[in-house]
Amino acid sequence: MSPFALPAPARFADRETLRGQDLQWRIAACLRERIPDFPGIHIAACGSTALLRGDVRTSAEKQLCLDCCRHVPGVMRVVDELTVAVRPFSGLARFIGSHPLPFET
Repeated sequence: MSPFALPAPARFADRETLRGQDLQWRIAACLRERIPDFPGIHIAACGSTALLRGDVRTSAEKQLCLDCCRHVPGVMRVVDELTVAVRPFSGLARFIGSHPLPFET
């Protein structure tokens, strides 16, 4: 190594990374504002594309999350990887309760 060698220049985050982080923050702020007990949703952003991933309690809550994300300035595309948590037996129990099984006397 030469005694005159200069150290590598410091690397700064590129503009797309900073823009993605800003978008993530704004989406999270919007979700916290509209959903009081904000569920554990993972938010990622790259450029003008936002990704939402995680579990929500209802399909209405899922739609609210997607609508909120779409209305954040700078979001041009939303990738939906949200899943609605299934409540075991809730619908089935109601169905069975109102429809007795044919072999019961």
